Amino acid sequence: MNVVALTTAMIGAVTLNTTPLNAIQMLWVNLIMDSMASLAEATEPPEESLLKRKPYKRDESLVTSTMVRNIISVAIYQIIVLLFIMFKGNLIFDIPVMMGTVNMSTVVGYHPELLKHGTIFFNTFVFLQQFNEINARKINYWEWNVFEHFCNNELFIVIQVITTVTQILIVQYGGVYVRVCPLSVREHILCISIGASVLLAMLLSKLILPHKIHCNS
Repeated sequence: MNVVALTTAMIGAVTLNTTPLNAIQMLWVNLIMDSMASLAEATEPPEESLLKRKPYKRDESLVTSTMVRNIISVAIYQIIVLLFIMFKGNLIFDIPVMMGTVNMSTVVGYHPELLKHGTIFFNTFVFLQQFNEINARKINYWEWNVFEHFCNNELFIVIQVITTVTQILIVQYGGVYVRVCPLSVREHILCISIGASVLLAMLLSKLILPHKIHCNS
């Protein structure tokens, strides 16, 4: 999430003279990722397969090569998707590309027609992170089914539901406070569908990288 947020913010600032996510939106994203997501992942119940795992060395890094691969591959995918929405969002959502064409800091009052593009970017960004939380449950190359034992962690499911409902409410009713505008059902479905595609991106990254590399690492 941090890699994607920083990269898109930098590209937006350089090419469009604006950041795609405002301060309030970033606070919400950090809340659900750094607090709620951490709580959800930390409460994942242990599995019997852990008893068969070889012990780690004392000097072994906490961030393994597999984790680095997951972070880089998913971050690249998310950046490509979000940049496409940033510059060519009209091709998917049939909306005018307004990001960068108007300096929102100088606009007085609430103008929903100017906020639609940024709202879709924000909504898609959040759902990409939410579905990537599910990816984070299974990080090894042989763990293809990220939904395995999904129902064993009730808190994870509750947090996902609360986050989804809250995100939709923020978009629909945040208005001038969050600098968003209401989206249609179709637009919400498209945002969620694009967010869910990160599950496939992770699966492909596990399949593409040779197993031998993982074993040697």
